[in-house]
Amino acid sequence: ESPPATDDPSVTLSATQTVLPGREREFETYLRGVTAAAATFPGHLGSQILRPGRGSREYRVVFRFDRESNLHAWKQ
Repeated sequence: ESPPATDDPSVTLSATQTVLPGREREFETYLRGVTAAAATFPGHLGSQILRPGRGSREYRVVFRFDRESNLHAWKQ
């Protein structure tokens, strides 16, 4: 993936993942690791985990960075 053409301030990445039954604990461990890793990158403004509601298996994770270039660096 190439670097962004612009370097817009304050960008957000939202990702969803449907977790297989019985794999929730493993996925929660993964989430702790990926959000902790993101926090070490320049420009990280925060992460939020939205856990599945009743009857759902879909997690949503939101990452915020101060600029598009810092988000891009983290994704790489």
